[in-house]
Amino acid sequence: MKHGIPSHVTFWQILTHSDKPQVIAHFNQWASTQNLLPYDWLSGDGKSLRSTLSHCQDSAQNFSTVVSLFCQKTGLVHLLADYRNKKHGQGEILRSLLPFLKDKGVIITLDALHIQKKQWP
Repeated sequence: MKHGIPSHVTFWQILTHSDKPQVIAHFNQWASTQNLLPYDWLSGDGKSLRSTLSHCQDSAQNFSTVVSLFCQKTGLVHLLADYRNKKHGQGEILRSLLPFLKDKGVIITLDALHIQKKQWP
């Protein structure tokens, strides 16, 4: 690059001032062009985003989280979604991503958070 590698502050400014739903939509559109083969393993997990916590001292506490489906074989995230803690749960968001993988023949692994008695639709 002409002026060297951008600093982490530059990336932070770009990402925090971007339209997050639009960035995620474009990312998922690009990721859908990456080939998934039958029997590829995808791991589903959510991670809270640093510096997104608000109202840390009271019951209105809230933070941003992303849920991703990562393929160990390719090293790529193939689907991504985000949510605010008080509005949705990680399991609900992950279930909303599953229809995008219909008929792909992939194997999905999840952590214990997703084990529950209630049947998925």
